[in-house]
Amino acid sequence: MNSVLLPLLFLTGCKVTDAPASLEDLVVYGFVHFDDDDTRILEEAVANLGPLVDNHSEDLDEGVRVEELRNADLAAAGVENADVEGIVGALGAVTYTSGLDDVFGVTAHSHKDDLFDNVLVYEVLDETDRDCFANHACDRFEQTLREVVKVPLLGEADRTFVNQFRWVQTDSGEALVIRSLSPEPMSFNSNIVKVHQQYAFVVLEDGRGGTERMESFWVDAEVIGLDVPDNYAVNNAINAMAEQAERIDEVIALQ
Repeated sequence: MNSVLLPLLFLTGCKVTDAPASLEDLVVYGFVHFDDDDTRILEEAVANLGPLVDNHSEDLDEGVRVEELRNADLAAAGVENADVEGIVGALGAVTYTSGLDDVFGVTAHSHKDDLFDNVLVYEVLDETDRDCFANHACDRFEQTLREVVKVPLLGEADRTFVNQFRWVQTDSGEALVIRSLSPEPMSFNSNIVKVHQQYAFVVLEDGRGGTERMESFWVDAEVIGLDVPDNYAVNNAINAMAEQAERIDEVIALQ
């Protein structure tokens, strides 16, 4: 599944585009260039993220605002007919006690409704070769999914979305990079909130205490009848990251 690069690229001395220097811009850059054929582009983004995440570790516990996703960014990611002013984003980090391959196994599990009490429905509508990717023989994997989850105070949320996975080479081995695309509205069985679209860019790497996860969210949402900050939805997502990491560790421990 590796893409073949044209020899002319190297013969002409074409240079990889320099990744941004700031954490806030870099996650947008990684999101946009996730699917580039030239693997060096995403490798550079992941390599640059590590030190920046370390330098902002305390801030990331609470969440850091990142640059907005705009029409051009979404179009470059393959989202057709994107029409937004800009979607607010936030970034957080958490550490699993489990290893990277085990975390992938749960993250890409076909029956999360059997693993988690808050997942009511989980359907894999389409996917590429999971075993090939899990064995690190393929560098890309993609799932189209439908899920219905219970959200505290908001009721049941139903969405269809795409998760894309890539193995990326690093100085210490491989990182797992994920891009999540949810361009269609999420439906709720309550009238409290509307989520028009949401996206994510995730990097997971083996760390000292297990697997380190850096995740950025962009959520286009509104709470009906209330005047709330524009980062309300993404802050809620950041707060849920640690709880979800604990759930995943618990599932892995029971396997």
